[in-house]
Amino acid sequence: MTDIHLMNVVSVPSRRGPKRIYTREEILARRRAFNVLYHQRRKNDPGYRAKRAEWAKKNKHKRKIKKNLNRKYYPKKPSTPDQRQRDALRKRLKRQTGGEVAREYGRLARAKRRARENKAEGFFTKEDVATLRKAQKGRCVYFRVCGRKLSEGFHVDHIVPLSKNGTNWPKNIQLLCVTCNCSKWNKDPIEFSRQQGLLL
Repeated sequence: MTDIHLMNVVSVPSRRGPKRIYTREEILARRRAFNVLYHQRRKNDPGYRAKRAEWAKKNKHKRKIKKNLNRKYYPKKPSTPDQRQRDALRKRLKRQTGGEVAREYGRLARAKRRARENKAEGFFTKEDVATLRKAQKGRCVYFRVCGRKLSEGFHVDHIVPLSKNGTNWPKNIQLLCVTCNCSKWNKDPIEFSRQQGLLL
């Protein structure tokens, strides 16, 4: 076993005798030493898994108690079949495409949620976003000001904000870089264009 040097030990009186208090470094050293021995024992003992399985079979009631305690202190969040299906789809798309399609799915979901909160009519699809991206030649609408391309990251923006009775139809959306969209926020498009020096 790894030699652990103990220093700065404080004795605390208790009914079982003096209690040792270890520093953080000492605790980490003891934990590392235990992990080394634990993994060596599992590696060198071929019957270890069999012993664990036998113990679990004999002590089903203990495992059940522990499982119930975990459920009590870490309750599972309620979810609907639709939520589980959306989560599974998002994870699968993230694995398959490296996250790009999952981010696109997230953009549509957030836009749909905002439209529902503002009771706006209309909807758009990822095909509409792809068409708009091609029409903008992969650039931000305010490219002359910011000089950013959509490949650096973009937001789906409503030309007339939803908070000002804008719709969620494809004709009312545009693709902006993150900086321009955060600056525009819920401003009127003409007012924001004047602030950027594009209109008089």
